[in-house]
Amino acid sequence: MGPLFFSAALFVVYPPSIWHAINTIWDTTLFTLLAVYLLALLSEYTGDFRLRGTVKFGLVMGISALVNAVILTFYPFAVLWLLVQNRETFLIRLKFCFLLTGVVCLLLTPWVARNYQIFKRPLLRSNLGVELWLGNNEQNFDTYFNGLGKNPIVRHPSIDKDEFVKFVDLGELAYADSKFIQATNFISESPDKFLFLTKKRIMQFWLDDYSQPNDWTGDLNITFSVSGIKKACHILPIPFFLVGLFASMSNRKNALFFAYLFFIPLIYYVTHVTERYRFPVEPMIIIFACYGGIVLFGIFSRANARWQTVGR
Repeated sequence: MGPLFFSAALFVVYPPSIWHAINTIWDTTLFTLLAVYLLALLSEYTGDFRLRGTVKFGLVMGISALVNAVILTFYPFAVLWLLVQNRETFLIRLKFCFLLTGVVCLLLTPWVARNYQIFKRPLLRSNLGVELWLGNNEQNFDTYFNGLGKNPIVRHPSIDKDEFVKFVDLGELAYADSKFIQATNFISESPDKFLFLTKKRIMQFWLDDYSQPNDWTGDLNITFSVSGIKKACHILPIPFFLVGLFASMSNRKNALFFAYLFFIPLIYYVTHVTERYRFPVEPMIIIFACYGGIVLFGIFSRANARWQTVGR
């Protein structure tokens, strides 16, 4: 029973896992499931070229990208990983790469074509400008710089009435374009403020934002806040996670998981962070945290045994 067994058992009762399964009606849990399944397929790849296996890779990658396009940042490394692991000739590797890419594109094409018909642009998602603006504007900088900790998501047009009026007046794509221009202007004119906000977002992604009040109960029928519990659960695994990460660096196969942990959060570092954005990397955090706990337990056990031996 290794770290995978312990991490799976822990994830069943892990509060953020329970929270999102009950409280978050979004792509959060489905995307996490698909991402973990994809990582499992990639890690078990034996290096042989088989038509059925290649199509399966393409299907999982395509469906995952349709659920949440953020996974696309990880795909170049995933394809490179598969090509490096492949033991066939160069031509067969090339065939493998084209087939894999073709299956992914085949799955994405209907949605891109639909968006082209509606927006006159080949898009997977139309919200990049809005998300970039939410995290990069003067008001958001003032909020964080003064330690108020107000979540930028409250200015989203689905929440803010004034922004919703602008959204309706301009239309979805024109509104997103205007916000993209505002955000890029802010970044180009105030790179120091952008750097400050980026550092804040990185800290918030991995350690949560403790400047916000812990009074959220969500949709649970309870009389006490669970927000503080959620925040504690974000930080408690981190020390063990770091130990596990460091202890497993000698295993080259773990480069796949390191890359996933590196690439998935990148878009949130430059846009904005909410708690559910970290959930897709939570299984990897728990796996490495369990491994780190096992490593620490072994170290302490050996140290205790030596201490007892010396004391006799």
